[in-house]
Amino acid sequence: MMNETNTNTEYKILGVSDEVEACELCGKKNLKRTVVLTSDEGGEMYVGTSCAGKLLHGNKSRKNTKRVDTIAKTIALAEQLLAEGHDADKVAKAVWNRTGYGVDRRHGRFDICFSWPDNIVSINVEG
Repeated sequence: MMNETNTNTEYKILGVSDEVEACELCGKKNLKRTVVLTSDEGGEMYVGTSCAGKLLHGNKSRKNTKRVDTIAKTIALAEQLLAEGHDADKVAKAVWNRTGYGVDRRHGRFDICFSWPDNIVSINVEG
């Protein structure tokens, strides 16, 4: 079942999930991962990378899908390294070295800063 979306709604990436395998926007199933979005209206939504590109950038295109996919892979990398027990500062350096995205670690948060408006992803870390 497809979700109707308001074109004036603004979305933000919260992270990625490999537990939800269907896009809530278009209904496509058996996805390797979904992008977890939140809107200014509240609530979370799980969508594929193409649909996330559409919601975040206004249309489905290779460029927008690639942007979202790059962010999804960066988030997955950071979460994997943190889950393996690597020091957050070393994970921040690894993210920077592999992707060029800056990381800010403050107050138990691990923020990955992307180069387009309102797209800072926070991952909770200990300490």
